[in-house]
Amino acid sequence: MERDTKKTSWPVIMNISLRGSPIYSLLTRDALKLRVSEKTIHNSCIFPLSGVAFVISYLHEVTRQFEDLTAVCSKLSSRYLLTKLRILPSHGFSECVSQMLDVAKVLCKPMSAIMENRLQMTAGSFLSISIIRETLQKIGIPDCGQ
Repeated sequence: MERDTKKTSWPVIMNISLRGSPIYSLLTRDALKLRVSEKTIHNSCIFPLSGVAFVISYLHEVTRQFEDLTAVCSKLSSRYLLTKLRILPSHGFSECVSQMLDVAKVLCKPMSAIMENRLQMTAGSFLSISIIRETLQKIGIPDCGQ
């Protein structure tokens, strides 16, 4: 049986306001399953497998309409996240898409378990190294790793 070598396509729900934007074309280029909806929040991208949503705002819009952005954030927070929202500044469309994909991949259920396991292993190895160094110092053997 031949194995499919295509990238795994992630579903993304995007507000219709982003349809003609560079973000739409960059996400399309990454072979994602894009769905456009009129019922989502203006300028939003939702990654359902990861349980994460993004609202794309331009700096000139944010400074003029800070109260509106706050209302959108609280609406998103209460509707989808039930946690605090974070702001990720980016310096262009490709960086914005890259950041969204990175966050979505890390928060996706299989990847989040892998990341948690790796972090636990890393923390365990640091603990082991510090315990060995303390033991070597207690018995008077100098640490060669410093």
